[in-house]
Amino acid sequence: LAVCCGDGSHYDKHIDNMGGSDLRKLTALLYLQPPGKDMSDLGGCFCAHDVDGERESERCFEPICDRMVIFWSDALVHHVSPSFAPAGQQDHRWALTTWFISDDTRGGHIRTTSEDVEGRHFGTG
Repeated sequence: LAVCCGDGSHYDKHIDNMGGSDLRKLTALLYLQPPGKDMSDLGGCFCAHDVDGERESERCFEPICDRMVIFWSDALVHHVSPSFAPAGQQDHRWALTTWFISDDTRGGHIRTTSEDVEGRHFGTG
C-alpha cells in the first residue's frame, strides 16, 4: 500500500523491473480514494511514457476511486506527479500495488531495458 501524503511527494521516472534477477512481469495498481473524491487539483497522477516512439510523449491518469492501471513491469517507463494534500489525510493519494511474477527462473521472459530507452528517458545507456 502506497500513500502519498502531499507536500509534493512523488515517484521519479522509472521502470519497475529493469532486468537482472527481478521476476516481476506485470504491475497492477488500484486507487483507493473515497468514491466521488475530486483529485483533479491534488496531483498524484500516474504518467506513462512512450518507449517506442521517435519523440517523447506521456499520458497521465488521475488517481480516481476504483481505477486500475495494469502494465508490463519490465517495459513501461512511468512516474507519479507531485501530490498535494491541503486538507490533510482526506486528500492523500492511496494506491494498492501488486506484481505478478514470471515463473521463468532462466530470465527469458523478462525484457532487458534497451540502451536507447535508458538514454532517452534516464540519460544513461
